[in-house]
Amino acid sequence: MNRPKGIVLTTILMAVCNSMGLFIIDYTAPHARGTFIFFTVLILAGYLVLWGYWRGRSWARILVLITSVVSILNMRGWNSRSATILKTPSRVMISSEFVLGVFLLVWLNTPSVRAFFKERTAA
Repeated sequence: MNRPKGIVLTTILMAVCNSMGLFIIDYTAPHARGTFIFFTVLILAGYLVLWGYWRGRSWARILVLITSVVSILNMRGWNSRSATILKTPSRVMISSEFVLGVFLLVWLNTPSVRAFFKERTAA
């Protein structure tokens, strides 16, 4: 089965959202270096998941679905203290991940996309 057209675009969008984590770090905070290292490790792990997703691995699809739910729940942080300190970067990240998360929850459960991931897992 051929890769669904949306796989490449959603992979790129998730990669962009993934890297946004570096823009919400308060680099003036006392532990900014540790936060930067922690976020960088998470971002790199995210790119490994995206590689599996692009290749059609079922485990990566499941992790993307879980992350999509988390990104929707993150909308609760819209008015949090950290979102108000770094208002624009945090809110851009929260809102873009929310929209992408809602889309992915629907799109990744369509029959043709599910079939792509099932077939790739069996191969």
